[in-house]
Order: sequence, then C-alpha cells, then structure tokens
Amino acid sequence: MKIKEIKFGPGALVTAAFIGPGTVTTCINAGFTSGYALLWAMIFAILATIILQEMVLRLTLKSHQTVDQQFMSLSSHRYFKWIIGSLIILSILLGNSAYQAGNLTGAVLGVELIASGVTLNRSIILLVIVFIAFFLVIQKTQKTLKNSLGLLVIGMSLAFVFAMFFSNFNLVSFLKGLFIPSVSKSEDWMSILSLVGTTVVPYNVFLYSFMVQDHFADEADLGKAKKDLYFNVILGGIISISIIAVAAGVEGHQLTNVTDLALALEPIYGSWGKWLLGFGLFAAGLTSAVTAPLAAGLIAKSMFKDLGKYVFEVVSIAVIAFGSYFAFKAVKPMNLIMSAQFINGLLLPICTTLLVVLCFKTLSEDYKLTKIKGIIAISVLIITILLGLKSIL
Repeated sequence: MKIKEIKFGPGALVTAAFIGPGTVTTCINAGFTSGYALLWAMIFAILATIILQEMVLRLTLKSHQTVDQQFMSLSSHRYFKWIIGSLIILSILLGNSAYQAGNLTGAVLGVELIASGVTLNRSIILLVIVFIAFFLVIQKTQKTLKNSLGLLVIGMSLAFVFAMFFSNFNLVSFLKGLFIPSVSKSEDWMSILSLVGTTVVPYNVFLYSFMVQDHFADEADLGKAKKDLYFNVILGGIISISIIAVAAGVEGHQLTNVTDLALALEPIYGSWGKWLLGFGLFAAGLTSAVTAPLAAGLIAKSMFKDLGKYVFEVVSIAVIAFGSYFAFKAVKPMNLIMSAQFINGLLLPICTTLLVVLCFKTLSEDYKLTKIKGIIAISVLIITILLGLKSIL
C-alpha cells in the first residue's frame, strides 16, 4: 500500500511567516511575566488572523486579482495610488530586510542549542541556513516550498507541545487563561498588543493572496481553501500557546530568551529540553527566513512588472543578502528595525481598513463574511489601529 503524500496548501506559509524568533521571544516574555493569564489574547490573535486572511482569500478568489492590485484599483486618484503603493513597498522591502537578520540569527541559535556542548563554527552554520533559505525561495513551483515549510511547522508544533507538557504544566490555570480574559496589571496591555502584533503580520496579507491565486482556481475552491487556512493558522496558535505555557510553567528562573528557557527546563528532562526548544527555534527562524524574502519578491514582481522578468529574483535575493550581512556581522540594525516597525504600524491598519472596504464593496451578498465574522473584522480593525499607534510611538 502506498503512503499518501502529505500536501500543504497556502495556509502553511501563513503560519511559517508569523511563527518566527520574534514570536518565540514575545511568547516567552508573556508567559514569564503573566503566567497563563494572557493565553486568551492568543485566541483573539488567531481569530483575527483567520478573519483577515479569509477576507484576503474571498477577495482573491472572487476577483482573480491579488490584494495589492485591488488596493491600487480602489481609487483612480494618483495621490492615493502613490501613497498606498509607497507604503506597501517601503513596509515590505525595508521591514522584511530588517527582520531577516533576526530570522537567520534565531535559526543559528536553534542549531547551537541542539548541538550544545559541541564546538561549531557559527559562520558555517549561518552560511548553510542562508543556502537552505535561498534554495527554498527560488523554487519555481510551490510544491517543494509548501511541503518543506509545512513539515517544519508540524515539527515545530510537536517540539513546543512536548516541551509544554514536560514543564510544570498546570491544567486548571491553563484552561482559565485560555477562556477567561483578565488583565491583572498595566504591563499586560503591552504584552497583549505584542502578542497580537507578532501574529497579525502585514506581509502575510500579500503573501497569502499570491499563494491563493496560484493554488486555487475560483470560488468553487472556497471550502477547501478555508479548511487549509483554518488548520494551519490554528496550528500556529497552538505553537504560540505552547511557548507561553512552557514559560509560565518554569519557576525560580530569570527568563530573557529561549536559551534561558532551555536551561530552566534541563533539570526536568535533561538535554531533551535543549533539543526540543532548539529544533523549535531553528524551525521558526528558517521558515520566517524563507517567507520574508519570498513575500518581498512577489510584491515587487506584482508592482514593478515593467522592470523585467527577474524582479522577483533580484528583490528576494537582496532581502536574503541584506539580512545575511547583518547576521554575519552580528549587528543589530535597531534603527532600521524601528523604522520598519513605524512603517508597518502605518500599513497594518490601512491594510485592514482596505480589506474591510473591499469586502463590503466588491463581494456579492452570498459570498460576504457572516455577520459574526464582520463584527470580529471591525474589532480587528480597532486593534490594528492601536497596534499601529504602539509601533509609531
């Protein structure tokens, strides 16, 4: 009997994109400072991601255009097109280039955790990871890319879920944190915004639209596409929730990063702690190191069609090269990252607003979101405005 081949849809890339080293760090911080209390915020973040990406899905299948094209066609006014186009390009190119260094560095740290006690050349590890990311990005078909990232995401989820149950896991507190919203101190509000902000990723809006257009034919595929989206985004939520729970279950340790977390878990189940968390961090860094340049290249290709057929390759390789340079130099490009956060802070609420407008304007009555999802979409819009203000300030 043949074993059926595992096939991953575009939803796998959404999860691969938002589960990166930044998400791991944010979740560790939330779990350490607030325990299980903010798990409910991740439930909202996952719902927000599903609603936003489902809007992208419906709009792309209905119009057979990517959302960047639809944004630009909302108004014929040249200033509108210039402002929206500039924000998209600056946010994606600058932001993804800046964060690429963190993605690569996170993947290297994961390898170092796995091989703890063995002397490794950091530059060689980084070079290998850069090559793997480059190889996956330039794939001419989506099959290898989606399957590779999908398997990494599943492996990542298993690693963090196992780590959660091996920590001092408290089921009652866990369930209470998931289903009973609470904010016990003022600092929790910043953690809540950070958890939502690291999950609702602006460039995922564009990346998912491109992948949907390539993978699904038309509105008849909506049901199949929704299942793929829901499964993968919920899987990403399980990963984030597991990381928070792992950090919440560690007592008597000062946690500032994933290395501290691995050391804290070591007395509980030995070197397995480092191996599991190391693999999880490696997978998180590598998947984001692939999707960041991929999104930048696809958007540039869509918006600069007249510049030639190699726009995708040039831009995506430039993002990888830029991130690699700072990763090799061990330089933290903080000014660039802060600029990227500022621009993303502008782009996210604008993207959400335009998606809501497009949904109500262009989708037929039987193809629109349900009323409940519409209400959640408006709530997401309000949250993204707050996230934007947080990033700008």
